[in-house]
Amino acid sequence: QANTQPHDPSLAGTEISEDDVIKLNQEVVRCYQLIADKAIPKKQKPRSKTNRDTKKGKRTKPKSPWFDSSCINAKRELNAHAKKYGKNPQDNALRLTYYNCKREYRKLIKGKKAEFTRNLCNDIESGYNISWERFKKLKCTGKKSTELDAFDMRNFCNFFRDLYGKPTLSQEAIKELQSGAHTSTTLPKSDLQDGLDLDISMSEVTEAIRNLKKGKAVSEDLIANEFLISSGPDALEVICHLFNSCLQLGVYPWNTSVVTPLHKKGSTYDPNNYRAIAVASNLGKLFSNIL
Repeated sequence: QANTQPHDPSLAGTEISEDDVIKLNQEVVRCYQLIADKAIPKKQKPRSKTNRDTKKGKRTKPKSPWFDSSCINAKRELNAHAKKYGKNPQDNALRLTYYNCKREYRKLIKGKKAEFTRNLCNDIESGYNISWERFKKLKCTGKKSTELDAFDMRNFCNFFRDLYGKPTLSQEAIKELQSGAHTSTTLPKSDLQDGLDLDISMSEVTEAIRNLKKGKAVSEDLIANEFLISSGPDALEVICHLFNSCLQLGVYPWNTSVVTPLHKKGSTYDPNNYRAIAVASNLGKLFSNIL
């Protein structure tokens, strides 16, 4: 713990600046990443198949998640008809039965795949259950990936940067709102100021962390909600001080989000045909929940 505690610049009684807050956030992220590297086991490489693994009669798990029991039974029936037709290729009745079964099997597989992809997209777009596991499943269910060159990737990058990089309000509008907040309130100034300028307490941080949900996606800092839930009192105290420093100085060091384009319809080369799923930092979302 002594080697992984961040160096808090304000513990010595000195005033902190915006750069100090950003550095403190970077130290917190670095400590969580160091602890995760030691605590989380490395993913082992899959061992090579042996003769024992490929033994005849052993059932293997289907690679496709939509390949359920009905697809398995249809596949077995198709194989049975294929064997019969292979032994008697001159029989027109067996030939007709085989091709009808093959047509029904392809129709079944196409319908199962479309239904699975549609349900998965609805879950992701609803926003209630967003995780990298679902993105990976959706990536595996798609067709062959479109080959995008460097110019296409630059076009995508510039499109989403212009779309999400612009502030929602101009500086003049922000200054007008700030000036109007002091004059258009009906509460006494002292009561309003005391209510907004209160420091974030440890109990508020603990309660907000207790309400976090597991299995959520992470941003570029790689801090999962499970890390925050498992944090000890020392780490929570540093997080609480980080939040208070951000509140006092008006600094928000979690402005970067990981954007995943989700294709809707149309050409795969047009960025307008994608729905962007932005994943922000879990630390920043925790700070916003407390506010």
